[in-house]
Amino acid sequence: MATGATNDRIAQALVIATGTVKSHVKQVLRKLRVENRAEAISQYLRLTIGSRED
Repeated sequence: MATGATNDRIAQALVIATGTVKSHVKQVLRKLRVENRAEAISQYLRLTIGSRED
């Protein structure tokens, strides 16, 4: 998701159905309490890159 891959691309890489990817993405967004992929990626980058700047 952080690389900008589509649901179809993620599904192909993981050899799972696109619907399964959609379900997992929806759950990730819910758990992160964000509205969309862009917000999730932003939060991911803040948590990973931000921790290296300390």
